Amino acid sequence: MKFFVSCLALCFIIYTDASAAKLRPIEDPPADYEHNKWGVMPEDVIRQFHGFIVSFDGKDDDNGDGNADILRVPEWVAHHVKIWPSSKGNCIPTGKRPRPWFTDQDLKSSGVAPTDNSYRRSGYDRGHMAAKLLIERLGNDAAWNTHTVLNAIPQHSRFNQQIWRALEDLTGAWAQVYEDIWLIQGPIFDQKVPIAWIGDKKSEEVAIPVAAFKIVIRERTPADGSGEGPMVLAFLMPQLGPGYYGKKSDFRLERFLTSVDEIEKLTNLTFLTTRPDNETKPLKKKRAEALWPVPDKVHFLTGCKKD
Repeated sequence: MKFFVSCLALCFIIYTDASAAKLRPIEDPPADYEHNKWGVMPEDVIRQFHGFIVSFDGKDDDNGDGNADILRVPEWVAHHVKIWPSSKGNCIPTGKRPRPWFTDQDLKSSGVAPTDNSYRRSGYDRGHMAAKLLIERLGNDAAWNTHTVLNAIPQHSRFNQQIWRALEDLTGAWAQVYEDIWLIQGPIFDQKVPIAWIGDKKSEEVAIPVAAFKIVIRERTPADGSGEGPMVLAFLMPQLGPGYYGKKSDFRLERFLTSVDEIEKLTNLTFLTTRPDNETKPLKKKRAEALWPVPDKVHFLTGCKKD
């Protein structure tokens, strides 16, 4: 009997601890961070976090069927990633992960955003858009706050934990090479139609996208030749595809390179809006032929437990 009571008490503590997880104070980004420097439109329902900025689609009728298009996933998430100084070591101190994931009460009340309940027992991961380890460069509080459903889309586990993670790791390495990179990512639907939904309640259903996109931007360096303006890699990655199993070396991420133009057509978003059209038009049309190189001496940073 004592054992049974002790187990009940322990379960209650675990449950209440998990339920008590709260969003940590949201500070403005540091002065030298410009999460949306290159511009994405539209900016529908914006939420600014310390480590990233997110836009949710409102209750407008995008496809013209007379009904509000509520997908309950971000339409885009943007953030700035800076080099991790060697003086801080070869790994990034990582903090704990909260449970459950957070929501935004105003967006939840209006029906635009879900809660963590929609993802539980759904068979899909809460797939980070702004990756926790990349945001951890701004501190553990900033990384803690990436665990919000405003920063997630439903992702197949194999996709999220393997090939999408490999691309996240590669972007971290590019930050080490070029010192500053900017990432914009989000879901892709076919004609705004989900392949399926997760969530038990109609009021909290979350749309499952067919694919995800990631646009990586950096400023041109002298080694890139003449000319000014940004350099861009655009990735379009289906949730299921060939070669999604095995080692990172087998993923061949260059297979998923596309043009910014194509992502714009699939998402109805517009990128690089802070630059003049005559500069961005040829840039958007171009599909990169290869990934940016990462020298052997560049360390692919991993996380290490905080002391």
